[in-house]
Amino acid sequence: MTWKPSVLVVAPTAGIASTVFAWLTDAGYAPTVVRSFAAGKRYLEEHPALLISEIRLGEYNGLHLALRARARQIPTVLVGQPDLVLQREAAQLDALYLTPPLNAQELLSSIQPIALAASPAPRPWDADAASVSFVSVGDRTRAARALPSELYPFRS
Repeated sequence: MTWKPSVLVVAPTAGIASTVFAWLTDAGYAPTVVRSFAAGKRYLEEHPALLISEIRLGEYNGLHLALRARARQIPTVLVGQPDLVLQREAAQLDALYLTPPLNAQELLSSIQPIALAASPAPRPWDADAASVSFVSVGDRTRAARALPSELYPFRS
């Protein structure tokens, strides 16, 4: 099973929500779409690999979520109309600011480096990193892992 980066999408606009969901799913991400600031705030607790939020979220805005995401070291992409003040505030929060009309290539190429950086490091006990063989010990058969030599250079 391959790891799919989780992406929290906060989009009260149905068209943006469904379009971004489709693009992310097709590209191999695991998106969760919510429609409000409150729901986005709750889902940030699950620590997604990435947050994508519309800037306009009713009484709050995407900058509020970006601030919370930054505190959790979750990269953020904000989507909103061109506005130099909001773009500057987003940059101060290390958030990427995209303006409509969105296109799949622009969004996906923007988030790919972020998603790669968020991918979990391979662990030496994962199936891809080790082979399993069986050894007999007395009357019992046990599985033993043969770890790659580059992980344990002191073993021959």
